Amino acid sequence: MDIGSIFDSLVGNSEKNMREMIKTVESIGKCVILIDEIEGMDLSDPHAEAKFMVLAESVRHHIREEEGEMFPEIRDEEFNREL
Repeated sequence: MDIGSIFDSLVGNSEKNMREMIKTVESIGKCVILIDEIEGMDLSDPHAEAKFMVLAESVRHHIREEEGEMFPEIRDEEFNREL
């Protein structure tokens, strides 16, 4: 058993997981902030609707990005399992 290769794979996975986590936080961070702001607003405030529209567009954008990245990977995995 090569302890070095086991350690290297764990460190590599940790770095990969950290990069993925940062990427996720960056992509949804704006939504989290908007949700927090909307929750603290009086919904009769004229800015509330505008913030909600920005939130909705941010969520749509995030979904489009995920569809473009995740769906091809899922299709490839399913195809490889069928082989």
